[in-house]
Amino acid sequence: QPARNYLRKGWELDPDNALFPYSLGLLEAELGDLSRAVGYLEECTAMQPDFSRAWYNLSLAYNQLGRTKEAEQAMNRARRP
Repeated sequence: QPARNYLRKGWELDPDNALFPYSLGLLEAELGDLSRAVGYLEECTAMQPDFSRAWYNLSLAYNQLGRTKEAEQAMNRARRP
């Protein structure tokens, strides 16, 4: 997957940029690998705890994996001002 490779390379060059794990998480979710998506989105939210869109997408991925408690917690984080 060329997009995955470009994003990983970009993240190597700019490791403090939370948009790279966020974008990788969205890509993996789109490709159907929700476990990998969760890993990237968790990394993103650890890097940038106020990134509400990342929390929202993490909540969706958790929910699709049946991790409802974590999905609820992530959605609550997404809604924080």
